[in-house]
Amino acid sequence: VANKFKDLAGNQNTGLDPLGASSEFNWTNDTTRPTMTISPSLTNSGIFSVNGVNGYGNTQSIQLIIESSEVTSSALAFSDLTISPALTAPAVNASSLNQLTSKEYLLIIDGSADITAGTATAYSIFVHANAIQDLAGNNNTASNTFTWNFDDTDPSITGVQLTSTMTEYGIGDDVEITITYDEVVSAGSGGTIGLVGDDASNTFREAVYYNGNGTTALEYRYTVTSSDPEATFTLDGSAGGTPTDRAGNSGYNLNAAGGAFQITGCDINGTAPNMSITSTTLVNGTALSDGGSASGVVDL
Repeated sequence: VANKFKDLAGNQNTGLDPLGASSEFNWTNDTTRPTMTISPSLTNSGIFSVNGVNGYGNTQSIQLIIESSEVTSSALAFSDLTISPALTAPAVNASSLNQLTSKEYLLIIDGSADITAGTATAYSIFVHANAIQDLAGNNNTASNTFTWNFDDTDPSITGVQLTSTMTEYGIGDDVEITITYDEVVSAGSGGTIGLVGDDASNTFREAVYYNGNGTTALEYRYTVTSSDPEATFTLDGSAGGTPTDRAGNSGYNLNAAGGAFQITGCDINGTAPNMSITSTTLVNGTALSDGGSASGVVDL
């Protein structure tokens, strides 16, 4: 306010605004602690979800975004994180954490590293409280705890069934086989399963994938042709193309422990019948007189 004090010469003070008052100084009392949030990267997280549970596999890298609710005066360090069970290099180390903006960090966990073997292990990560400060000097609160499963277990076949129900499959008929798994699988670009006949040549054929991607049951089909022998076909245990689970694990063991999965009743006959006509009363190539008759037999 103007005219509130004098200098040594007796002059009254003036203000800086048109009314003669001084300029006004404002400030905000900030006592709000920054919060930290961990979530999968939207661009390439490597994470899948099954029934609300996050997971990733040993061929994938997991990418997490760690974000502060406000700009901070100090940077987040790798030592400010707790990963449980503990992961070490080469899966993750200090260089795995990179600052993207004044509020965001990217953490990459290398899925190509041999983190575990043969099990699906639950992991979690969180940011410690008091790791960084905002511009007012307030320490952060602890972040949410982000959890996921590391899955390096191959999908297992639980059953093989001949789903077409014909007594015998002739030319143009479809032999359809369904393979079921203990988890959802992807057929990728497709695949085949081998069939072998019990004829003298052990004829080999392949049923080709045609349906079931993204489910627990993949369906394969073989269409009988005229080149197929008359034989009973069974699975020979071979396969082309490998289904994978959500974590990228692959497995295609038709000859599982405890005995091979097999189909029954797959009788194929691709041989077209031959027809012949013979006469019991007339010699082949001779003429029949007007009004005459002849009898014969049609053989199939």
